[in-house]
Amino acid sequence: MYRIFLFLCVILVSFVCKAQDRIIKTSGENILVKITGSNKYNVRYYINNDKTLYLLSKDDIYKIIYQNGKEEIVTNIYKESDVLKSQSNIIPNYSILKNKYKHKLLSAKDITKTYSPITMGISSLLITGMGQILCGEQGRGFNQLLGNIAISSTFILLSAISSFIFIPQVAIAFSVLSIISPIFINILSMIDAINIAKIKNLYYYYEN
Repeated sequence: MYRIFLFLCVILVSFVCKAQDRIIKTSGENILVKITGSNKYNVRYYINNDKTLYLLSKDDIYKIIYQNGKEEIVTNIYKESDVLKSQSNIIPNYSILKNKYKHKLLSAKDITKTYSPITMGISSLLITGMGQILCGEQGRGFNQLLGNIAISSTFILLSAISSFIFIPQVAIAFSVLSIISPIFINILSMIDAINIAKIKNLYYYYEN
């Protein structure tokens, strides 16, 4: 009778364990959970009989093994194409960091500034994308610079064509746009550079 009871307990425990989802973190830690849902950035779950609903960033999850056996690779930690090396440290790109740290921007004023948001902002206001380049986002900075040049050149070309075919009002409009558009784009680039500086400062504060 005792053996039958023990056997039934083993089967029950096995069934319960098998019915759980498994989360493997990027740190290597494994946890058995009951996943209730997820979105683009987080996974929601319960642990055993705990009524607390937990929230875990997908940036911290390597793989999820569901109770039905299905496996999902959530992140490969940091892919080589998404990182750049600076002073022997591997620094993730802004595109990776922004979702993890954007909700902490308000506390950035208390953090030692590895990158000065003011300096980076002014740099991008004067030269499109320069603040991004100084923050290590070379691709982002050069894309903004080339985009600004392309848009301005297009308006200048359209203005010249309009003058050539004797439509002065349209030529004037395109001339004005060729002056205003670089200023507008530089303002957007300035805001972007400030956000990048703040996010990367948060990364240095929390991760190093």
